[in-house]
Amino acid sequence: MTDKAQFVTLGVADELFAAPVERVHEILDARPVARLPQAPANLLGMIDVRGEGVPVLDLRLTLG
Repeated sequence: MTDKAQFVTLGVADELFAAPVERVHEILDARPVARLPQAPANLLGMIDVRGEGVPVLDLRLTLG
């Protein structure tokens, strides 16, 4: 039996991107983003995930 690849897809503007499901750690609900002074334009800020800071990127800017 042939294994079929599985992907998680996401839309950014008019583009569709896919990531192999084994590379995705988790999908989170939207939460408040703490802004960082003097951060690059594509870094929106940080969120708290179980006591750990996780950066939030604007993929439109990051991917061009």
